[in-house]
Amino acid sequence: MYEELNDVFFSEFDKPHKYKIEYGGSGSGKSISIAQHFVLGLISGDGYSRAVFRKSFPFMKLTTYSVLKKIIYEWGITEDPRYHENKTDHYFEVGDNKLYYLSLDQSEKIKGAEFKEVWLEETTEFDEADYKQLTLRLSRDKNSEDVTLFMSFNPIDENHWVIKLVNYAKKSAKKHPNKYNIHHSTYHDNEINLSKSFIDELEGYIDQDENYYRIYCLGEPGVLKNKIYTHFSIEDSSTWNWPQLNIAPHCYGLDFGYNNPMALVEIWYFEDEFYVMERFYKSEKTTDDLAFWMETRGISHSDTIYADSAEPDRIETLCTSRKVTSSMDGEESTIWVNGFNTKPAKKDIKAGIDFVKGKKVHVCSNSENLIKESNNYKYKEDKAGNVFDEPVQVFNHALDGTRYGIFTMAVEYGLTGYHHTEEYTEDVGYGVEGGERGVYSGY
Repeated sequence: MYEELNDVFFSEFDKPHKYKIEYGGSGSGKSISIAQHFVLGLISGDGYSRAVFRKSFPFMKLTTYSVLKKIIYEWGITEDPRYHENKTDHYFEVGDNKLYYLSLDQSEKIKGAEFKEVWLEETTEFDEADYKQLTLRLSRDKNSEDVTLFMSFNPIDENHWVIKLVNYAKKSAKKHPNKYNIHHSTYHDNEINLSKSFIDELEGYIDQDENYYRIYCLGEPGVLKNKIYTHFSIEDSSTWNWPQLNIAPHCYGLDFGYNNPMALVEIWYFEDEFYVMERFYKSEKTTDDLAFWMETRGISHSDTIYADSAEPDRIETLCTSRKVTSSMDGEESTIWVNGFNTKPAKKDIKAGIDFVKGKKVHVCSNSENLIKESNNYKYKEDKAGNVFDEPVQVFNHALDGTRYGIFTMAVEYGLTGYHHTEEYTEDVGYGVEGGERGVYSGY
């Protein structure tokens, strides 16, 4: 998918504007196309440096950096004797050209630097103050006046500062004809590279939530209302009380998936508060791939993994000691995996959500997907604006794992008023995902 260049985007990149704003729906190809453009700059021989920014470096390493690296490998650039990657200062180099991959907290590195182009990937992650600080740094030197700034994002909220910037840019087009180039795209601009299941999921949002459909399918600004989790505290985990957490009750929450992401979170309970860290979040990975990853990353074999109870066969597989073959680390390899202490989670949605909402939840700031999901997770709403006490079942994989772990551990430690009443299945009614029905009477 990285070999072909999409002219829908490259025709926009050729325009002379100082600010190139690429926004739209999921799967439109905007991020991959910009990444390709920046790699082309790396090998252009023009002698310039370029930089790609994400809000935090863990976000960069997990996503944008990975895409850049794949393009570099697939295009055979690593075979060029001039190619070098400096992992200390975070840049790729071919001859005199450099391509930096940085986070906002590394913005000191650009003092006095001269960049030909800069890209703010997932611009909605940045605060307006972040954006202003960065643009001031970029315009400080006279030699940096011609820097081109790329911005790419899904328009999640019509009140976000980035959308206000888009609206201002549209209004000022006549006054500043070469300043802003605004390009809107949807999955239709990239269908050749998308799976049918992904397209079906996007188009299916129209039956789940009109706002999600507008944002992620049509790529138009939405209004995110009725968020479920508004109380998560996003924190640098190095500030947590690790001497206490290391001896506190501890578990994992696991939401199985394949086409949808498989998500594993790690959870600690201390002084009636929960601490959560995203550990695994990948699509198109099997249970064996997950087991391989957990074995090689030191996931505990004794602490409980509370997993989706609708998948008893996969739970049993994780509990079984056996040889596992996987390509998780690149080349295919086989290792011995000891069984993990995996148990079915309590899956009552309403009771679980109510409990999580009633507790202080500290989330590690490196948990990119968990944070992104929490910013999008909301209650259902019909076209008339009526809100239902039921979540939209999208953007919920790491959040489901979090709920499984927190709520089930709390039930087993007797921290809730929840008690088992009867078995139920998916056709019983609201709050049903399979597993047990329970009554929750507070905490």
